[in-house]
Amino acid sequence: GGGTSFDRVYAVAHDGGGGVIAAGYFTNTATFGDVVLRGAGDRDALLWKVGETGTTLWAVGGGGEGVDELYGVAVDGSSYRGVIVAGFFASRVGGGGTGLATFGGAGGLNNMVTNVATDGKEDALIWKV
Repeated sequence: GGGTSFDRVYAVAHDGGGGVIAAGYFTNTATFGDVVLRGAGDRDALLWKVGETGTTLWAVGGGGEGVDELYGVAVDGSSYRGVIVAGFFASRVGGGGTGLATFGGAGGLNNMVTNVATDGKEDALIWKV
C-alpha cells in the first residue's frame, strides 16, 4: 500500500489471528487495498491491518497540517481486543471516524498513546493518554 509520495512503516505487530498491524505515516494520498486515505498536511499518522493472506482489512489515518506519525504498535495480549499505538503529533490528530483518538496540539511536538479496537473504528476507542 501507499501512494506516489513518501510513506513509511516504523513498526508492526502480529494480531494473534494471522494478521499484521502496521504503524507509520503517509503523505498526500495513499491507497491500501480498497481504502484511500487523503492526507491533511505534511505527514499523517497511519494504522494499517493486513490479513493472513496479505489482503488489506482496514487502514485509518489522522493528522493535520504538521508532522503526525506513529512509531510503535502492539496488540493487547490479554484479549486481542485492542491495538495500542504510540507516536507524536504537531497538529490535531484523529477524530472524524479516523479510528485514532482526537488529540489537540499544544504547540511543538506532542506525544500520544492510544488503544483502539482491532477493527480500527473510532467508536471502539478503549483509552487514550
